[in-house]
Amino acid sequence: MDYAVADFGPLQSAKIERDARFFKVCRQVLDLGCGPGHFLAALESQGTPAYGVDLDAASLAAVHARGLKARGQNVLEHLRALKSDEVDGIHCSNLLEHLPVDQARALVVECSRVLPGQGRLLLSTSNASCLGVVAGAFWDDEQHVRPYTRRLLVAWAESAGFQVLSCGPDEYSRPQGPGRRLLRLLRRLAIGPFFEAPELLLKAQKL
Repeated sequence: MDYAVADFGPLQSAKIERDARFFKVCRQVLDLGCGPGHFLAALESQGTPAYGVDLDAASLAAVHARGLKARGQNVLEHLRALKSDEVDGIHCSNLLEHLPVDQARALVVECSRVLPGQGRLLLSTSNASCLGVVAGAFWDDEQHVRPYTRRLLVAWAESAGFQVLSCGPDEYSRPQGPGRRLLRLLRRLAIGPFFEAPELLLKAQKL
């Protein structure tokens, strides 16, 4: 998938604006896997200093064309090179599913090392409890490695020294409306718990 030109609509805009507010109190936010800079632009619009890290040349060009800051580097290498307290907020959306387990867990550990006390972490990733993910379009993206579960993300975050503020399916990752909500409720009651929203959202704070 070409993430620099991926579809971006009103629902994604609402999700980004909501998530940006989580970092309103931060003095410097790091956006891991920043893509073309949609989240960086939302942070800038609310006055939150930030920069991104990404390896995709087209995405970096899009970020720089917007006058925003981003570096072309592997995210884990960048985190490991940072000193503690250089950033007090880390945003990581739709990146973990591109990493094998050892690297995904190492990313959470490095985020904890870098962030100061009360520093904020937001992780958004594909939801393994969504049948449409594990048996559907998730595997059409050849860059995807595996989805992750809520229980696993919480365990990693807590063991790394975070207080998990919330973790669960992100309703902003799928179309909304009363009819859709009713249909999902009936389907869940009839078939079981595997029709959650396609993305998980974890918000945490460094202890």
